Amino acid sequence: MKPLSAVLSARSEVIEARMDARVAEMKGEIRALIVRMDERDGRNEETFTAIRRESAETRKQIANLKYIVVTTAVASVIGLYAANVATMQALLSAYDSGKSTATVFAQAAERIQKTNDRLDLMEQRLNEKNEYMEQRLNEKNDRLDVMEQKLNHKLNQR
Repeated sequence: MKPLSAVLSARSEVIEARMDARVAEMKGEIRALIVRMDERDGRNEETFTAIRRESAETRKQIANLKYIVVTTAVASVIGLYAANVATMQALLSAYDSGKSTATVFAQAAERIQKTNDRLDLMEQRLNEKNEYMEQRLNEKNDRLDVMEQKLNHKLNQR
């Protein structure tokens, strides 16, 4: 029989050999894992680079969009202000037009009233003249009647 130390030594060597094999196997797996990780890192680096490029483009587009939004807002405010001013001018113009129209109507009404007053006065004068003329005519007719009677009376006497 072999001495105990030799058996223990042999077992220890077998265990060590197994451990070495396991360690070597693990080293191989770790190396394969590292290679795969390096490959993935390479792919990720390409992806990150693409993402960085797209991110930079997106930032530029966002900046441009900000300018567009601000410009649109300013243009809208200016447009609304201009529309408001135009509306106010139209309202003031309509008000002034109405005011001047009211003045023209008042002047026309005043002129019509003056014309009516003149016509009434003329009608009154005409009526007075007609009455005067009728009175004169009646007087002349009366005189003519008297003269006719006298003439008839003289003719009858002869």
